[in-house]
Amino acid sequence: MTANPELKLANTWGTIPLGRSRLQVRSVVFWLSIAVWILWTCIRTGPQALIALAYNTAFVIPMMIISRATTTVPIATICTIILCGGFMMGIAGSAGAEMSKALGVENPLVPFFQATVEEILKIVPVVILLWRGRKFSSLTLGATDVLLLGVACGAGFAFVEDAFMHAAAWQTQVLWLPSAEVINGRMIAGHSIWTGLAAGTIGLALMRRHHKKSLFILAPFGIAWAIIDHAINNYASSRTDLSANVLNWITGNGYITIVLFVSCYVAAILLDRFVLFKTLPKIPEFRIPSSKDAADSLQNFWEFVLDRRRLAYAHYRYSNRVGNDKRDPALVVAILMQHLINCHTSKVPEPEQEKKEADLSLPEPKLLSAPQSAEAPILDLPDRYLVLSVVSQGGMGVIYKAQHAMTGAKLAVKTLHPHLAKEQINVLRFEQEARAASALKHPNLVVVHDFGLTPSKIPFLVMDLIEGTNLQQEISGCGPLSVVRFCNIFIQSSDALAHAHKRGVIHRDIKPSNMILAASDDGQDFIRIVDFGIAKVIASDVLSTQELTQTGDLVGSPLYMSPEQCMGIALDARSDIYSLGCVMYEAITGKAPFLGANSVQTIFKHIHEMPQQPQIMRPDIFIPPALEQVIFRTLQKDPAARYANMDELRIDLEYVRQLLIDEYGELQPEYR
Repeated sequence: MTANPELKLANTWGTIPLGRSRLQVRSVVFWLSIAVWILWTCIRTGPQALIALAYNTAFVIPMMIISRATTTVPIATICTIILCGGFMMGIAGSAGAEMSKALGVENPLVPFFQATVEEILKIVPVVILLWRGRKFSSLTLGATDVLLLGVACGAGFAFVEDAFMHAAAWQTQVLWLPSAEVINGRMIAGHSIWTGLAAGTIGLALMRRHHKKSLFILAPFGIAWAIIDHAINNYASSRTDLSANVLNWITGNGYITIVLFVSCYVAAILLDRFVLFKTLPKIPEFRIPSSKDAADSLQNFWEFVLDRRRLAYAHYRYSNRVGNDKRDPALVVAILMQHLINCHTSKVPEPEQEKKEADLSLPEPKLLSAPQSAEAPILDLPDRYLVLSVVSQGGMGVIYKAQHAMTGAKLAVKTLHPHLAKEQINVLRFEQEARAASALKHPNLVVVHDFGLTPSKIPFLVMDLIEGTNLQQEISGCGPLSVVRFCNIFIQSSDALAHAHKRGVIHRDIKPSNMILAASDDGQDFIRIVDFGIAKVIASDVLSTQELTQTGDLVGSPLYMSPEQCMGIALDARSDIYSLGCVMYEAITGKAPFLGANSVQTIFKHIHEMPQQPQIMRPDIFIPPALEQVIFRTLQKDPAARYANMDELRIDLEYVRQLLIDEYGELQPEYR
């Protein structure tokens, strides 16, 4: 069976190098597009643009300083939002001009329509940012962060508007704030305050999302009032009749907006401070490090502080939501918890830390603080098994080396930690795993022989004892794989996983350390995939899968997690395809496709970036373009753009291997 030579190309704009990291081409295009617009503004208006920029940043910077005790949003994001606000002014200006032409300049509806369009356009960048990050980054923002984003977007909008229209008139006006002014006794709040109020109420509503009324009443209140005050200001600025006076009276000549903004700002700070001091889990690893324990640089120390705040905001949302609504914040909590723990416990040099990152697993938030013994507990297996030694232990259980009393066969026995076995739901999960694994019969998978309960009611699982070098050790010790060896190993792996997927089981934790290398009878590589311990049964006839994999069942290794796994959404077999693609990339290049400074940054890379071409990472050998296409197809962010199943991946790998044989005949040493 041969593969289609027309292999699909990766759907990505690519990346460009920047120091030790890389930038996405689409991000560069985005920034350049906005920067060109801002640059054009400065060229067209000259010194007025610099004056306008100074006035508006003079309001944003103090707000950032005052809010520093509660904010987590990066300065780069603030700058991006400012640029987006300036870009929105261009759209609003064009829309306003067309509206005036269509309705007539003197039409009294024009000021109201114009104000509505401007206020909606200003809040759009903030809403898009929150929507794009709703599965991850938005859950780490406090109410103050969202308000500050609104202030920044309004400042960018005002910068462009002031540069073209208002800067020359400031000599005759009373400036109450850099962003606000008083004209003819009326307070004009300004775009920063209007948009800050709109964003602030959205931020408060999102923090109080568990009170449903907040979303329907508080969230739209800020933008509604901003539109009203802005529209009345536009209408009354050119009129002195009774209607203008009445409308000004309704808004308190604009001073009510200032009161509302200050009230919203104070409420956001107080709510965030409450969350930071009252809702963070009381775990020693979350304390602020002392000077002796602090990271080796001020930047790392500050990152720890920010991640601690992000954890508090995510944990507050997690604690106050119900049902499936808790899945997304639970994932963020798990990642941030693990990262903070790593900051306290990691004392190894940087290169070793990168290796350790590969085996990082995400803990379940509700089980994180559960006690774990320093030594594995004594196991009272049934008499037919003899325990020989402890192989390994993790957050969920222990794996023992054992021997069958009658046959003498060496076996591996996996058990739950005793404190976890006390909860019936954990026992049911373990039983589900055993039933799923026992249905898998494939030479490249571990065979399950038995499962049950020990006399002390500890569930156990008996399976083949696989002894050998795992793929992680092979890559670390011997370097990346040759092309043909690569194909042989991953053809076996994809075939084994196809077998599991057809039986309704996805692995969810594919990584090099879970792939054991042994030699077959003919001396060729023979791979065994192990640890289906976090496998999720997707067949409909299994015991209440949704109940057994509910919120808190968050597992995986950040270096190899699919984007959908990173965001806590529904998984299918294509998630394993992505994870196997990450392992494939590392096997051929020697480096994981995505590695951030911490697990949080690694997650962001999985969601938003594509890796560098393997041929660039491995210039010492020729990597066929067809093989690169196979790897990049597995790493597509959209599951629909990946292989539909493991069989398709196996067929294309077989095609690449045959292509090398047909092209080169007797293979050169570097391909073998």
